[in-house]
Amino acid sequence: MLEHEEHGDMAPNVIVDGIGNLILSDVYNGFDDLRDHFDSMIENSLATVEKSQEQNYNMIDGVINNVEKDDVLEELKQAQTEVKAEKEERKKADTPEKRPSVLAKLREAKEQVMQNDKQKEKNKDVER
Repeated sequence: MLEHEEHGDMAPNVIVDGIGNLILSDVYNGFDDLRDHFDSMIENSLATVEKSQEQNYNMIDGVINNVEKDDVLEELKQAQTEVKAEKEERKKADTPEKRPSVLAKLREAKEQVMQNDKQKEKNKDVER
């Protein structure tokens, strides 16, 4: 724990580890603040885990045991299949229809022009 040289107890202290990394700042009650900080971190992490595993928030009681694992796994599998089906439907809806090839259109037009030219030549030959 590091204390300000000039102001002493009037300024907040800091707690650092052995190599100088800051662990906690704004310390007024010494290592009691550090203990409180770690206790709150542990409580918050347990509450987070419990919130993610319990069925709903009214079952948060500090004990992670209110849900049977088989029910949860079955619900997760069902939800995954529903999500996959929705993604497939969206993918099909977002996929544009296949457009005809521009090169194919150009080839057809070129063939049409060549056939028209041949018809014109035949007509000229017939007229002579």
